[in-house]
Amino acid sequence: MRANKPGLNVRENGIDISVSDGRKLILLNSFDRHNNEDTLYYVLFTFEQLGLDPESTPLHLSGEIEQDSALYNLLYNYIRNIQFTERLHLLSFSPAFSRIPSHFYSSLFSLAVCG
Repeated sequence: MRANKPGLNVRENGIDISVSDGRKLILLNSFDRHNNEDTLYYVLFTFEQLGLDPESTPLHLSGEIEQDSALYNLLYNYIRNIQFTERLHLLSFSPAFSRIPSHFYSSLFSLAVCG
């Protein structure tokens, strides 16, 4: 199985992990998290179970996480290619949204295209 796009959406007390291969959804699961180590465990377990290389496979981040956060730094110690998701180009956003990181609330904005 060649799963090539793992994603991690961070919420206050939980995470959502998805993995897709092109347009095919391989995995989608949600977990409660009590600390950053819980998040790391679930991400690394997913990588291991799907045979993903943490040195070369990019992890796509969205949700409530900043690049200078303790969680980002912990993940980066184990996964060397981390990318933040961009806003959907199918939607138009007010200039006021430029004050909010593009990866924040991406799951909410995605609902608009589900329709």
